[in-house]
Amino acid sequence: MNIQIEHLEDKFLSTALKNGLSYWKKDQFEIIHNSATSLKAKVFGSDEYLTEMMFLGNYVTDVNCNCPNNRTLFCKHVAILYYEKLKEVLELKKSKPRKTAAKSKVAGVETKKTFSIEEAVDNLSLNELKEIILKEIKSNQMLRDTLEHKLSPKNKSVKELYGFHKTQIQQLIKKHQKNGYINYSASNKIGNVVIDMAKDALKHYEKNSLEACFEICRAIIEVMLKPLYYTDTSSGIFYQGLDEALSISKTIAEMETLSTKLRKYMYGVFLKLFKDNKNHGWGYEVYFVDVLILLADSESQKEELISAIHDNGIENYTVQLYNIIRKFEGEEAGKNFVLEHKTLPEFRQMLFDDLLQKEDYKGAKDCMLEGINVNKEFKGVVIGWLQNLHYLADLTDDRELLIKTVKILFLEIGFNSYKDSKDYYSILKEQFTKKEWQKECALLLNQVQDKSTLEEIYYREENFELLFKSIAEDQDHYFGANYLNLDIKYIKSLIPKYEEPLRNLLLDRITKYIDLFQGKKYYIEVCRILVSLKKQGMDIDHFILSLKVNYQRRPSLMARLEEFFG
Repeated sequence: MNIQIEHLEDKFLSTALKNGLSYWKKDQFEIIHNSATSLKAKVFGSDEYLTEMMFLGNYVTDVNCNCPNNRTLFCKHVAILYYEKLKEVLELKKSKPRKTAAKSKVAGVETKKTFSIEEAVDNLSLNELKEIILKEIKSNQMLRDTLEHKLSPKNKSVKELYGFHKTQIQQLIKKHQKNGYINYSASNKIGNVVIDMAKDALKHYEKNSLEACFEICRAIIEVMLKPLYYTDTSSGIFYQGLDEALSISKTIAEMETLSTKLRKYMYGVFLKLFKDNKNHGWGYEVYFVDVLILLADSESQKEELISAIHDNGIENYTVQLYNIIRKFEGEEAGKNFVLEHKTLPEFRQMLFDDLLQKEDYKGAKDCMLEGINVNKEFKGVVIGWLQNLHYLADLTDDRELLIKTVKILFLEIGFNSYKDSKDYYSILKEQFTKKEWQKECALLLNQVQDKSTLEEIYYREENFELLFKSIAEDQDHYFGANYLNLDIKYIKSLIPKYEEPLRNLLLDRITKYIDLFQGKKYYIEVCRILVSLKKQGMDIDHFILSLKVNYQRRPSLMARLEEFFG
């Protein structure tokens, strides 16, 4: 790097200059060394960082900062030193950075004012606006659909609301369906119109016009379900209005003041939806049953609902059956149902929670141990039972159970987060004395198979010899994707003892990566890795020189090296 101080600004992003200037003006730094060749400071922000800039005369020869920004060497903390040094060189007054202000290409010409569509519309006359709309709707079908929906008659009866919205959606689907399929773009157009309809339904709900609200929701639900099978729904917009309509319907069903007439009517609509197997397959059928349970208020409806559930496969609706029994037969009957079906994870969890509440800790432990055996083929479920046992061991100060449970959890999960994001390695280590842990850790290492988990153990136990050996091992790099998959904290820990062999290893990895991949985005990735290495204290000049010598015929790589390192 050999950049004149006055030209260093070009290396910074405008945000880094702006934030650096703010820090500099507020004196959020402390100069700890200032000489003709070096300027070093502590910078105080979300954390404390050490930042340095090196000089030769009026030229910057190197910069570094130990902040976590690995995307560039020229971070906001380095910008503070830039302003501090520039102040000395040019007697800079504390003003805004030049780069953050918009510049005119021609001297003396003011920057063009940002166009505002709102202001432009406000300035149009009514006739001008009408002319634009009438002309545009001839070619813009989406605008036409939106206007038809927005300008629909407001005095429709409740039943007419259902028919109007149903017809609108059916026509949209027919219009946009090509060769039996609705593509991504068309699905978004349909979805946006339906979302507006759901918003209209919500307005009726807020006015307590529940019948009108539900009729719009009913139209959306009945028409939008079946097209899911032949529509590109990847954006999520197509079914967003459907989800909203179902949510509003459920909210109505939960109302204690719901009229008997509307309750019975909604029950009939949702029962018909549930019984039609063409509406199944997307998970909405379970939602139908949940709403039906809220609406059912008689023994005959209860029996009718249970019969419909049996017809559609009781194994898919066991939790719903439990809710029906609890609603119509009481809590005690519900608990008996849970005991009978405790092989299901949902019910076993209920049973465990109930035993904990009763302080029956032995029963809770036996419940989980039985669950581990019953569900042994389902790793995710077993991990849940082990986590419950860990909680129970903590609660009852059962060290033996805690060690056994946490060890299994660590061997299953490693250092990956899983639901509760606990560090089971550290929890396990805390249970032993230093001498005991040496023996336990050796046993643990023999049981761990995953390479990344082993490397993390080596790092935590400061076994840097095994850590370097593991990192240096040749791997089967899938299309070169893992050549630059480096854990920077491991690199930092190895530098004091293994800097030279580590530098050679990393240069080899970077070279192989560049040999496999060509292009700007890959070269930027290489430069960011080099920035990370420099921030950990590694001398990267050898890397840069080697790349410049060996890849002179790659102008894009040369440009990236110049951009990042000068």
